[in-house]
Amino acid sequence: MTVLLSSAILSAAVDFEEDVRPLLTKRCAKCHGPLNPDGELSLSSPREIARGGESGPVVIPGDLTNSSLWNRVEKNEMPEDEPLSNQEKAVLRDWIAAGAPGLPELAEDDVAIEHWAFSPITPPELPTVFNTNGKPANLDPIDRFIAVGL
Repeated sequence: MTVLLSSAILSAAVDFEEDVRPLLTKRCAKCHGPLNPDGELSLSSPREIARGGESGPVVIPGDLTNSSLWNRVEKNEMPEDEPLSNQEKAVLRDWIAAGAPGLPELAEDDVAIEHWAFSPITPPELPTVFNTNGKPANLDPIDRFIAVGL
């Protein structure tokens, strides 16, 4: 009995953390790691993959035709020293075709949103503190927060 599995079923089985990240770390980090990546493209984290490099995004979720990472790998252009095996190519192909699950969405300023700690720092609004006579107190910013807490 022969069982045929659709590529959609296979795609759902590809997990970024278990399948894709180890592949990229093992095969791509030499040239596209976090330190001085070629073409300003680091494949070391989901945020960096989503951001892309100097020529723009390299993974277009669900779109193999316009994903330059897939196009370069499919043509055996990357990695140059030893192209990926058919099984490794299938992992990348199925992951991108499934919508690249595990990649963060890009914000409007083209910075991937992954974790609150990587968000830009914005100064808080200073609370207004009043003296006993009802006039605004002339306090340093830190003292304003302390006064409100008291």
